[in-house]
Amino acid sequence: MAKDSVIPADSAVSVAQKKECNETNIQIRLPSGDVIRHSFAATDKLENVRNWLKSANPELDSFSLLQPFPHKVMTKKDMKISLAAHGLVPSGTFMVTNLQKNTMQKKFNYFNSLLPCFGRRT
Repeated sequence: MAKDSVIPADSAVSVAQKKECNETNIQIRLPSGDVIRHSFAATDKLENVRNWLKSANPELDSFSLLQPFPHKVMTKKDMKISLAAHGLVPSGTFMVTNLQKNTMQKKFNYFNSLLPCFGRRT
């Protein structure tokens, strides 16, 4: 009769910790609400994700990548850092925000705030 082998808990944990992921799955929510997923090498830079996103969605013009948790808007400096260094291995999630829309809203709010200065004519 074969005996079951028992692995001590300490060694099981150390084996799990030593396992390295060479690939990561990135999920991105677009402004339309659609969600897309793509796999990247763990050593790829965030810039690779942005470039892939632009080529897969040419309608995206000016946009930012937001990491929902911990909340962070990715900057140009972040684009040069690997996905692994960002802690996005084995997976990560981003939201896309359209900067052009936000800019237009800010301009509208600014001009709307000036209306009281000129008085409103009826």
